[in-house]
Amino acid sequence: MSNPAIIPSEARRGWWLEPEAALLILLVLAAYFTRAQVLPLRGEEPTRAQIAQEMVQTGDWIVPREQGEPFRIRPPVQNWAIALSCKALGNWDWWAVRFHSLVATLLTTLLIYAYSRTCLSRVGAISAGLAFATLPEMFQMGRQAETEAIITLFIGGALLLWHWGMVRAWPAGLTWSIGYGLMALGTLTKGIQAPVYFVGAVVVYLAINRQWRALFSRAHAIGIAVAVGIVLAWVIPYAHAVGWNLVPDIWFGDVIFNTSGDLAKWKIGLFFTHLISYPFIIFFGMLPWSLLLIFFLRADVRRAVGGSPARTQVVFAVVSFVVAFPSCWFPPEGPPRYIAPLYPSLCVLIGAVIDRVTDRSAGPALAGLWQIFTRIVIVLMIGTAVAVLVVAFIGPRVRTLVPFTESLPAALGYAAVFGALAAALHFAKKSGPASAPITVLTTAAFMVVLFIGWLNDTRLRRSVFAGPEIAAIRHKIPADEPLVSLNGHTATLFAYYYGLPIIQPRSPILGPDPGTDLNYFCFISHKNRIPKFDFAWKEIGRVSMDRYFRTVPDRTVVVGHRIATPTTQIVP
Repeated sequence: MSNPAIIPSEARRGWWLEPEAALLILLVLAAYFTRAQVLPLRGEEPTRAQIAQEMVQTGDWIVPREQGEPFRIRPPVQNWAIALSCKALGNWDWWAVRFHSLVATLLTTLLIYAYSRTCLSRVGAISAGLAFATLPEMFQMGRQAETEAIITLFIGGALLLWHWGMVRAWPAGLTWSIGYGLMALGTLTKGIQAPVYFVGAVVVYLAINRQWRALFSRAHAIGIAVAVGIVLAWVIPYAHAVGWNLVPDIWFGDVIFNTSGDLAKWKIGLFFTHLISYPFIIFFGMLPWSLLLIFFLRADVRRAVGGSPARTQVVFAVVSFVVAFPSCWFPPEGPPRYIAPLYPSLCVLIGAVIDRVTDRSAGPALAGLWQIFTRIVIVLMIGTAVAVLVVAFIGPRVRTLVPFTESLPAALGYAAVFGALAAALHFAKKSGPASAPITVLTTAAFMVVLFIGWLNDTRLRRSVFAGPEIAAIRHKIPADEPLVSLNGHTATLFAYYYGLPIIQPRSPILGPDPGTDLNYFCFISHKNRIPKFDFAWKEIGRVSMDRYFRTVPDRTVVVGHRIATPTTQIVP
């Protein structure tokens, strides 16, 4: 991997033939595909998988359903992806359920590299791709069956491919159709986040560049028509099934603009706390690569980037971020993952900074910035190596450190790897900006070993494995006996592992004797609190629904067997 000056003919050659593209594929395969099955399903993953499984079981691919009831707060594209992945792979294990996220992460990484090659050297482009693939947030989102990985592919892909087409003068109709088509898929994945991000960025970018003709062109109208056609292809049959009055729920039920409810319910203290803390949360969630974005505060860096072939792409990346960021920043409860579709644009900025500060023509001031970044990464590597060893020795005696404690051989192994990477960086930095390829690859390797190794082991030791416990409970219940959920919908994690059907009464039953079919039942307990029933029963099992082990779980599903002789019949 070299760092040549950008030559138009080189930038136009097939990027897929460059060794950097193959290197990115290998890194993503190693970092995401190899241990994606280690951690149990958690968070919203069981809900996504449950809906997909019910689509396959019922044959209804139009109305998302969760435990038999319409799931009205999220469109179905991700559920389709999970269902198709599991059917193609022939099972519903954790790896299969997460397969679509793994593929989306790989495709997004390659897209960032390909787009960056329109304006950056090979080292700048691979830096952008490596930064995205090794962001701390992506190590979680890119290996889970959550929405973020696939929505990042659709929204990030819509932005980058549209701008790529504009820069390279693709046929206008094709450019707009690709952008709006991917935006439509994003809309059918998570609602209105996609059109706000894409349309907002495109309109503002064309406006500040005074490209009014493109904004009001026939090709733009074609793109809009493509998006409307894709969305209506699902909305019309969905509305026919559930009614048009319920269609707005699918767009506004669970998007960032409704995260904190209506504006009247926002708490002023929480609003300002979030306003101050959110940028820092995003910054730490992108370390160490986010350190390079700070360099944009320097006028000489802005001048260097502004005078480079990447100027147009950098402007578009900044516009995309500035337009979309307030929708994540202002709502008081907007979590960091909502910023994920902007990561591709931010990583292009990171690649542009690396391209300038490591260029052979860069002055000593810019080259010094690269030395600062390298030294910080070396300190992080050495500090991590020391932390692994210290925790290995004192962890068994400190309760809070037990999950972080590796065996001594494993701790020595991790420390040796981190130390070797730090040593490689130390010797490489002596050659100044010429060491950029080694630095970015070594930094990426450090992030992979840290997050896929030690930190992943830590999460594994803390995790609750509910599947085997639920299977053991199911074996205690006769196959011909239904299980009744006294809370209506039970915890999705429990329902997914237990399997359908779980009978849900029309109204919750927590008091009087409910009837003949109530031989086996379950209910959700908060903090191990057990309600009183007007019938005799015995507990046959309980399972924590928390992600991580707690002495007193926040939520537990308790399964019981009714002992009293039934008198009446429950209406399911």
